[in-house]
Amino acid sequence: MIAKLILGACIALAPQAAPTGNEPVRGTESGFWKHHSVVYAQVTDVSSVRPGLAKMTLAVMATLAGWMDAAENPRLEVDLLHGVQISAVAELPKPKTRVVALVMRWGDDSYTIRSSPVVFMPNQAAILQVKSFDAPEVQEIIGHLRELRSRKATPEAKESKGE
Repeated sequence: MIAKLILGACIALAPQAAPTGNEPVRGTESGFWKHHSVVYAQVTDVSSVRPGLAKMTLAVMATLAGWMDAAENPRLEVDLLHGVQISAVAELPKPKTRVVALVMRWGDDSYTIRSSPVVFMPNQAAILQVKSFDAPEVQEIIGHLRELRSRKATPEAKESKGE
């Protein structure tokens, strides 16, 4: 019971830009891509803010989907909730690691890596460590994104927005 209260307080107090619920992210939600991008990047810095919350700097090399212009935003500082009890992201990537990440823009200049499960990512987490852009997992993600972006918003997403 005490552990649940502490976990709830950590989540409530954590500076974050994304919902931390367990609702899976599908990428078909209405308006989703206006605030989300999937990027290929190198982790340049990782620092712990407190247990379960980290700040990470990404050197963005390419945008695979979404609003972000990698040339205009070559470096991003993102918040990342991690740990199996509070996030689909089990562990932090280390500096110099290459990743594919689902980044959410919050406000004008705040960014976060989603903590909810992400259906179109092979590991169901919003960040995936990869060896290179040619890695099979990257090509799998690109295939999922092409399929998603060719569809319109699901009827459930439209209904929840009152459309």
